[in-house]
This record gives sequence, C-alpha cells and structure tokens, in this order.
Amino acid sequence: MRDDQYELERKKYAQDLINFDKQFAKMFSGTITSDESHDGNSASDFIRAFRKFSGFTSGIDICYQKSAIVHIDHQAAARGLVIGKRVPAQRVTRVADGRQYELQDLLPSDTRFKVLVFTGDISDADQRANVEKLVADMGAENGFLKRYSPNSTAFDIISIASNNDNILYTDVPELLRSHWSKFFVDKPTRFGGGNAYVKYGIEGQGAVVIVRPDGYVGAIAPFDHVADLNVYFEEIAQ
Repeated sequence: MRDDQYELERKKYAQDLINFDKQFAKMFSGTITSDESHDGNSASDFIRAFRKFSGFTSGIDICYQKSAIVHIDHQAAARGLVIGKRVPAQRVTRVADGRQYELQDLLPSDTRFKVLVFTGDISDADQRANVEKLVADMGAENGFLKRYSPNSTAFDIISIASNNDNILYTDVPELLRSHWSKFFVDKPTRFGGGNAYVKYGIEGQGAVVIVRPDGYVGAIAPFDHVADLNVYFEEIAQ
C-alpha cells in the first residue's frame, strides 16, 4: 500500500484529531467549577467528553470510507466485521494444541495483509467441497496470492473453522495452513471464546476477510466471489 492511499483516507481524521485536541486543551486549561464558583467545566463535563471521544482516541470507532483500499462490497457476508473498521475482539482456539488466542493478537502491524478464511464446518461434505473450490481459486496463477506475492511474504493466511469437537489440524487444505499455528476453531473453552461466527455475522457458507497491515478490514468476499479480491489488490497495486 502506498503512503498516498493512507493519507487520502486519514486526512479527515487528522483534522478531527486537531479539533479534538483544541477542545480538550481548552477544557483542561479552563476554570473548574467549585462550591465558590459555578463558572467553567464540571466533572460531568469531562466525563461526557471522555465518553464522546473515547472511541475516536482509541481508534475503535474510526471507520474509513469507500476507496481503493476499502471495498465495501459483500458486507452482508460478515455483518459484524465492519469494512473500514478494526476487527472486534474475539477469542479463538488453535486446533493443533487447544490454546486460546485473542484474534487481535494474531493481526500485528507487520506490513502483511492478513487473509482470514472462515471455513465453516469442514466436516460437512458440501462445505468441504466449497472450501476446496475456494483454495483452487485463491491459489490460481492469476489469483491475488500468487500475482502479488509469489513468495507468500505479503500475505498471512489464518483459517478459522466453525465449532467442531473432532477437528484436526490436517482437516483444512494445505494452502490454508501454511504453518501448524495458523489454523483455529470457533470453540468455547473454560477460559471463554466461542460464538465468533455469530458475533461476526458469518453464516455457515464461510467468508474471506482481508485485514490491512494497519489492522483495519479492507474487503470481504463470500467464497463464490473471491475473484473480487483480485480486483481489490489490483487497485491497491496501481
């Protein structure tokens, strides 16, 4: 991704930040109400301001609009993963060793695009066939994986299956498990987790979610529209 692509979408929020700083600086440098004087800012004024801007200052409520690096098509495939916003917190269980992870910890800002593949129930024969078709499309010579990163350095594929007590690491096609640590299941444990598919609004047919290097969702595609991701990366590369 080019710097000018980031700059274009962030200009508005940069101005919002400047305005926010001005307002907060004025509040902190102003008069505080007391028993002797009711002029100035009260404690409740500060609380309201913190509540109003907390999502903005943390980055959680920032939502980038449609652009070359934010494709808003297919939002219905994962209604709880808002395109243009950060991925909401959710715990998932690694298949190989049963260890739980916070999904956000698997999405570091390390210059790579994260390709989250929600496979659905791969023990179901029909869904397994859908996943294998997806793998063929994603791994094609003209697909975005090989076209824009033939050495697989620009993409980190993380697969998440729906809840299944008998799932094995080898159950998912090899393309979707580049390493034993990259395959997870939406399974609750005594430490929490589970219901990721429900929370993210993903149906049993699955979905592919592209998380940009800065941690924001850039695009989503149902399995039968994965070719739209080729267009997404083509626009980024221009």
